[in-house]
Amino acid sequence: IEPVLKRWLAQAKDRMNPPFESFVVTYIPIHESRKRSRGFDQADQLATWVAEMHQMPCARVLVRKRKTDSQAKTSHTDRHVGELDGIYSLDSSLQEIPDCILLCDDVFTSGATMDAAAKCLKEAGVKQVWGFVIAKGNS
Repeated sequence: IEPVLKRWLAQAKDRMNPPFESFVVTYIPIHESRKRSRGFDQADQLATWVAEMHQMPCARVLVRKRKTDSQAKTSHTDRHVGELDGIYSLDSSLQEIPDCILLCDDVFTSGATMDAAAKCLKEAGVKQVWGFVIAKGNS
């Protein structure tokens, strides 16, 4: 599916024109156990592609502190913004907190995951957080 996703990103490139000069691209990480099971983190891969396409720096900024059920597989009546607060923290190897971040994830469903990650970043001092996803799920 990689060639298809890259083609979609290339087709959308001209519509994606926020002021990215000072942005760092990062991603919403999956839990390490899920990454070991899959062998990769799809949001990390998406962030890498977006950064390469727009010639932007890309860095791991967040870590997932605890495993949760997949939001995409959770009933929309059981998903709520705010319920995932506190599951992310800054990567301890981060040397400097960026002022502006483009936060990538694969699917936006209820917004709970994006909200929790953005809150963590804002609380750490990030001034602007923009979200980017490849797909919108049913909420």
